[in-house]
Amino acid sequence: MRAARRLFLHKALCLPQPTVPMLISAPQSMLLLAPKLNKANLNVELMKHFARLQAKDEQGPIRCNTTVCLGKIGSYLSASTRHRVLTSAFSRATKDPFAPSRVAGVLGFAATHNLYSMNDCAHKILPVLCGLTVDPEKSVRDQVRHSWAWPWAGAVGDVRP
Repeated sequence: MRAARRLFLHKALCLPQPTVPMLISAPQSMLLLAPKLNKANLNVELMKHFARLQAKDEQGPIRCNTTVCLGKIGSYLSASTRHRVLTSAFSRATKDPFAPSRVAGVLGFAATHNLYSMNDCAHKILPVLCGLTVDPEKSVRDQVRHSWAWPWAGAVGDVRP
């Protein structure tokens, strides 16, 4: 556990460095460390770094990789962090000018669909996905249609009037 903390701190300190290859690989390396990090490092420190990368980095592939990583580590986050971070992060990704980041946002919603309440699906997630059905990029539209078919269909179909 100490080794994971030291390695995390080393990776976290490397995130602000300006080299693009390092920034592209940093979120991917966190996939291996996420299950071993303590709650403070995972739910606070890592989410701060990911929020900064996703919102402020000018490189589209870095924002995309950060969104993909969030989708993969979502189940390791605490319930309060999941509720606060995932929906806003994936919604932000769907507004990204870089089309693969928009696709990553859709895939992030699909990968973590079991972590949201029915209320969140109806009021926060589905409106975002509906807006993407008319996205100018065909790959984004296709991914929304594909994602729409499986995770949300069961949830929406279970609602009784």
